[in-house]
Amino acid sequence: LGNLYPDKIDLLLDTVKLRNNIVIKEYVDVVVRSLNNKILILQRPYEDDTFPGKWCLPGGHLEDGEDYMEGAERELLEETGLNMLGLLVPLTTTVKEDCLIYYYEGIYTGVEMDVYLDNAEHYRYDWVLPENLENYDFIFDLKEKLIEMVFKNNITPKLISEPIESDYFNDLLKQQ
Repeated sequence: LGNLYPDKIDLLLDTVKLRNNIVIKEYVDVVVRSLNNKILILQRPYEDDTFPGKWCLPGGHLEDGEDYMEGAERELLEETGLNMLGLLVPLTTTVKEDCLIYYYEGIYTGVEMDVYLDNAEHYRYDWVLPENLENYDFIFDLKEKLIEMVFKNNITPKLISEPIESDYFNDLLKQQ
């Protein structure tokens, strides 16, 4: 499928949803880098029902009628207090069997201490150098995804997209 941008993914998703009557959840995650190349990660509360104590990126579900960029900017602001409106760029999209995750990236030029957490969602935060990501227990396969994005593909904010990593939707379309 080559490089897929969100508008192409929307078209493909609409086709898959119509043909297969399935519901695909859509999420956004934001890779925030500091000027010294550290990545902002958040830790979920230990008493949380979902992934207690695990580390994640700022992000979450899209709201009805919200586009991906708006969702990424909103989630980042709600979860960290960082207002990066107009400063995020698309990174990549991960296709899974039941969801799509749109990754965005932004360079935060402020002070690393400026993060204000929504304590209902996150217990603490850390700014981590890419080579230290291995030391954290992340949700799902996020550690591997971050390592892939940071090291293998050498992604920077100037890159807009990368090839989709899964043939899931191609396989669904072939079944028709």
